[in-house]
Amino acid sequence: MNIYVLNESFEIVGIIDEYISCIWTTRYFTYGDFELYVSADEELLDLLRTNRYLVRENDIDEAGYHNVMIVRNREITTDAENGDHLIVTGYSLKSIINRRIIPNQTVLSGEVVSCIQQLINENIINPENNARSINNFIFGINSIINTYTMKQQITGKNLGEAITDICTTYGYGYDVHIKDGNFVFTIYEGADRSYDQVVNPYVVISSQYDNLLSSDYKVNTDNFANVAVVAGEGEGTARKKVTIGDASGLSRYEIWVDSRNTSTNDGEITEEEYEELLEQEGTEKLSELQPTTSFSGEIDSTINYVFNQDYFLGDIVQVENDYGIRAKTRIIEIIESDSDTGYEIIPTFSEMEVQ
Repeated sequence: MNIYVLNESFEIVGIIDEYISCIWTTRYFTYGDFELYVSADEELLDLLRTNRYLVRENDIDEAGYHNVMIVRNREITTDAENGDHLIVTGYSLKSIINRRIIPNQTVLSGEVVSCIQQLINENIINPENNARSINNFIFGINSIINTYTMKQQITGKNLGEAITDICTTYGYGYDVHIKDGNFVFTIYEGADRSYDQVVNPYVVISSQYDNLLSSDYKVNTDNFANVAVVAGEGEGTARKKVTIGDASGLSRYEIWVDSRNTSTNDGEITEEEYEELLEQEGTEKLSELQPTTSFSGEIDSTINYVFNQDYFLGDIVQVENDYGIRAKTRIIEIIESDSDTGYEIIPTFSEMEVQ
């Protein structure tokens, strides 16, 4: 697969049509990365400069350049017997938002998509300090099936990490692609292809269908908690606290959540609104501490289903093992490996919802 090299003005300045190996990893909730391994020469070293963009020919269409990677690191290895090699690595275009933090106290309230757009607008598109803006960064058309609302207060967090946390909580993915000279930010939601719906064709990963080569199924309750005491601003007995969860007896597992950074701003935020913020913090923390059911395995991507045709990054698929355990799980990562040994697709699944 040819790889096009773009300069910082998004002009094609070269093509990589021969390489020893290429690993291209895309992720649903956060940014991906790549590794390109080629024979070293001066022309390639000059072409593959830091901060140039790489895009594969299959990721170019009328909607723009997708799954674009940014060159960040280069390494030359010398070997008298096997020759010199250039190893180029970097991150996907989505990593751009991780170059910003959220320096000002920000209260998010309303639809999740609008809250994410607020964060992008205040820290990249239209920040108070113009030096923080990226002039050609714009919003695209969002593709959302389920609409959720949220309430949260954030200060000092990395912008990319904050958006990843929000997307992970609500099941949204996000992307940044290039079109008409702009970085285009979009929020989307993978399609449900499990047995729990009747709209989309099923995608079933199972040894019965000869596409599950090996699997590892685990259930872990080590970090489980179902009651959170969230402590906000104040000192001693005057410290504001809320409790989330109502389990009792042996079934009650408590945690303490220190949310001192969540502030009322000397009365700007009402008592009721402040309690809602603390409750949101507790709810999100408890969601991270639920029993985890994980599935990992090797699938045969050449049988039954074709990636980017029958299923896509972020889709929810059906998984079944030989012990009768059925679950639906989201594809949160796709590793594409292309080398002289062949082309391989390795998906990574999120925690499973056992049925």
